[in-house]
Amino acid sequence: MEILVLGGTGFLSGEAARAFIRHGHEVTCAARGVTGSAPEGATFITWDRAGTPPFELLEHAPDVVLDISSNPTRVGDALGLFPHARWIYISSVSIYPTMTAPMGTPADTKTAEPVSQGGPDDYPGLKAACERLIEQRAPDHAIIRPGLIVGPGDPTGRFTYWPVRLAEAAADGLPYIAPTPPEDPVQWIDVRDLAEWIVRLADSGDIGIWEAIGEPMPRERFLSEIATITDGDPTPVWLDPQVLEQEEIGFWMGERALPLWIPVPELEHMMNRDLRPARERGLTTRPLTETARDTLTTSIPVDGFLSRTDELAVLRRLGHLD
Repeated sequence: MEILVLGGTGFLSGEAARAFIRHGHEVTCAARGVTGSAPEGATFITWDRAGTPPFELLEHAPDVVLDISSNPTRVGDALGLFPHARWIYISSVSIYPTMTAPMGTPADTKTAEPVSQGGPDDYPGLKAACERLIEQRAPDHAIIRPGLIVGPGDPTGRFTYWPVRLAEAAADGLPYIAPTPPEDPVQWIDVRDLAEWIVRLADSGDIGIWEAIGEPMPRERFLSEIATITDGDPTPVWLDPQVLEQEEIGFWMGERALPLWIPVPELEHMMNRDLRPARERGLTTRPLTETARDTLTTSIPVDGFLSRTDELAVLRRLGHLD
């Protein structure tokens, strides 16, 4: 099949383009080309979607279009260019304003109200608007709502932080901070598994909306399994959210934050979604240790979270270090 990837130079779109190429498809990537290059084997067309599409793009009649944009105007414009293609649209579980029930699915979780324009805080509504356009204008479509996408090359560091931090703790022989409760679920999807599933859905012709996530795992087990890939025996110090707040330690992303932790009642089960519908459509996921090891050996430097220096200072102040 002829595949058009709107993007192809970034973390997910690039991995998806590589997966399509591996499976023998003819791949064209259309992007500005400022964040990277298209994978080997793909045809690259320079296109800033804020401008007029180039003639060489319009010459294509792709069987499948993959789009990850959160800009409804650009999604709508692209739908107008390729109305007869099968569309694979990458949305996000962030489309849900609240996730308070365990094992939620797209069928039982209310999405944000669509908005046509906005900033980063409007991301859920923008994704909802893009999804609506896909459903209305692309009869042949699959909409995927991934959870946290991780793996080699992850530019956010939200997963990478933990293999890197446990490796640091194993190397210096000192403990590290983990947020309570230990039984809290953690959930993610390896970008390579997501890319393979995108190809499978492109081939299958299945129409619908699915979430792309792995099996939820208790945080204690998550950390224990990552510890097995280090060269030591890193030990967690479990601290309550109230203590972490007093120490000005944040959550999910940002300065002095601990990622993969969301002590927000309305998002209590953001990392406890039901993966069975996706598995029924062929999603497979690799072991945590494989993702962690590959991420650790190819990791992008982790910035913007709780540094090792600050972490040890907190542990010292709280009496967990001599």
